[in-house]
Amino acid sequence: MNTPGVADHKATKSDLNGDNVPDWLIPSKMYDILKWLAVLVLPALSVLIAALGPVWGWGALANQLSTSINAVTLFIGAIIGASAIKATASR
Repeated sequence: MNTPGVADHKATKSDLNGDNVPDWLIPSKMYDILKWLAVLVLPALSVLIAALGPVWGWGALANQLSTSINAVTLFIGAIIGASAIKATASR
């Protein structure tokens, strides 16, 4: 699940306004975990809650939870996408 340029960022630095900053936004291990959450775990959890919520009588709560999980998934996806773009652009 490694994106080229994201996992191999060991000690690469770029100079931005005189400050040394990493070429990536998030470390590769965190990137892998967030990607696993955003691509697999959170969408599956959202579908599970949406499917079982009405069975358990959760009503509107199931919809609210599912929508909230989807919003968090989108946010995590944006973070990992920005990190991948930054790492690719800095190569």
